[in-house]
Amino acid sequence: HPIQLGVLFVVCCETGFLTPPFGANLFITMKITDVKLEQVAAKALPYLGTIWLLIFIIAVWPDFVMFLPRLLM
Repeated sequence: HPIQLGVLFVVCCETGFLTPPFGANLFITMKITDVKLEQVAAKALPYLGTIWLLIFIIAVWPDFVMFLPRLLM
């Protein structure tokens, strides 16, 4: 379904923002807090694991994403 694909795309993009070498969110946080990249990346790992679990749920179980759109139709 196109809505599922769109949500999956957005969540996958967020994974890209949290992982080096292109992790823009990591570099922004590093500059704001004056903390090393390794420390920021280590603190982001639990969130990254959660996002990977969410990607798996979205890919395997479309009803998870489609609940609200179906409710609004």
